[in-house]
Amino acid sequence: NKKESLHVEKIRPALVHIETHFHEEIKIKTLAEVCNLSEPYFRKLFRNCMKTSPLEYINTVRVQKACDFLQKKDFPVNDLAWQVGYSSVSTFERNFKKIVGQTPKQWRLKSSNDREFVGYQTKALRGWLE
Repeated sequence: NKKESLHVEKIRPALVHIETHFHEEIKIKTLAEVCNLSEPYFRKLFRNCMKTSPLEYINTVRVQKACDFLQKKDFPVNDLAWQVGYSSVSTFERNFKKIVGQTPKQWRLKSSNDREFVGYQTKALRGWLE
């Protein structure tokens, strides 16, 4: 749909910003500004295009990055929370479990063959960047 494509293009700068700044504090106001949109309109457009809120999307990206770190390195979970942009370990662990279904420690213990991240939203972004 041409109209949907135009809407996705309007929020694309925010998606790129999230992907490149996931490890920093990200304010919805900033995302709206990089898209040259008002914050209420940005929130509405984002939800319509991505089928999730901007905050939920940010959390999904951060948890996916955490999964990437957990697969490659033996990070302590406390350090990992900061690496992916959380200021609180408990918030990181709560969001990780909500999105992945397990705690970071449980997920790390699974064999690498069994690991799976259900990150349908962030995979869409990769397609846009290719």
